[in-house]
Amino acid sequence: MVSAMEALVGVHDTGGHDVNKVTQWYGDNGQPWCDMAITYAAYHSDNAGSVCFGGKFEGTKAHADAFKKHGEWHAMDHGVKDSGIRRGDIVFFHEPSGEAGINHVGIVSGVSGDVVHTIEANYDHTCTHVNRTAQVIVGFGRPAYDSAAPSKPVKPVDPPPVVHAKDEPFPGTDFFKVGKKSPIIAAMHSRLVAVGCNHYQSNQHTDTWGTGDKASYAAWQHKMGYSGKDADGIPGKSSWDALHVPKV
Repeated sequence: MVSAMEALVGVHDTGGHDVNKVTQWYGDNGQPWCDMAITYAAYHSDNAGSVCFGGKFEGTKAHADAFKKHGEWHAMDHGVKDSGIRRGDIVFFHEPSGEAGINHVGIVSGVSGDVVHTIEANYDHTCTHVNRTAQVIVGFGRPAYDSAAPSKPVKPVDPPPVVHAKDEPFPGTDFFKVGKKSPIIAAMHSRLVAVGCNHYQSNQHTDTWGTGDKASYAAWQHKMGYSGKDADGIPGKSSWDALHVPKV
């Protein structure tokens, strides 16, 4: 499990805000991915049962609650030395800059005195090594790892491609001209509304490219982290693939 997380070190947002190979594998681009990475590593090291209890997690509180439900939760009521925290534990944090309660997660790679060494994803938009103290640790889950499982480094398999068979392939920038009529544009319209980027003034002529489409798509580009000329409302391949427009 630790080796699988180690293999993710250096992964960072590449296709927009919170868009990378982990979010693509998980299937939820544009969302915080610290716990998606824990899930990714669990499934790519044959530890899904012990770490994720057979499910998938992107919400840190829900994941912590799962450890509590299975009797594998340890609150950080004392200092690092007294807590017993160790390599392989899934450690949950409260970072003051985030939401109230548990709002971040990582894995323990080692402990030195009062310092917990971790690997954390979505730390400044990157998966990296971090040193932590007890002040920010809420508690940790101790997975019931299979002692018979191999301990050699595990190389995660490649995630599924961004474009799935059910998605409409990117039609090219020149496709999006004022007055262009196509069921692809109508499908895009529905997706933009679904992801909270509705800047349309009406729901008429949804299959025809116009100012509402451009404004709504620009909102999607901004949501992905693009700015300036990269958020001009004209679809590009990366933002289009991340939108997952259904095939028509």
